[in-house]
Amino acid sequence: SFWIYRGALNNGWVEIVHSQLNYWTATGTDIYNNNLGNVGIGTNTPGSKLTINGADPAIGLLNNGLATGFIQVSGFDVKMGTHPDNPVGDIVFQPKGIDRVWIDENGQVGIGTATPSSLLTVNGTNPLLQMRHSNSNKGFLQALGNDLKLGTNSTNTTGNLVFQTKQLDRMMVDEN
Repeated sequence: SFWIYRGALNNGWVEIVHSQLNYWTATGTDIYNNNLGNVGIGTNTPGSKLTINGADPAIGLLNNGLATGFIQVSGFDVKMGTHPDNPVGDIVFQPKGIDRVWIDENGQVGIGTATPSSLLTVNGTNPLLQMRHSNSNKGFLQALGNDLKLGTNSTNTTGNLVFQTKQLDRMMVDEN
């Protein structure tokens, strides 16, 4: 490559690049890749816009220099999480830019709440857990006001509500 000295401008030396191999474009303090194909790290045959190859490759995420989170391939598993040095961070899923699901450092999951109080905590106005079989609604568990409802759906015309202990039917409530 060729370099030119520009004095105090741009920290002195600046590389002169030719257009045949320059896939990077600078705009102010930003830089972007103007390659229309794929980019590979650790591979010369990238199969997607960004392909990373290596032994258990990871993308580390920092927040002002603090290791905060990561995405990693570990064997055949894909891991996403907060970094061990992250003192208070949760994993938060945000459909359409709104916090909806939280996983805290103890593995507790909150749906509709950032402060789950058990392995699974569901919060909302009259929250409903729907049970399906073959993609058809069969039964539900719902907190409605001060009541807790357990039942079969109105479209489930042949199903009964069955209570079991030790996998034996002990009580059955039919539609009548």
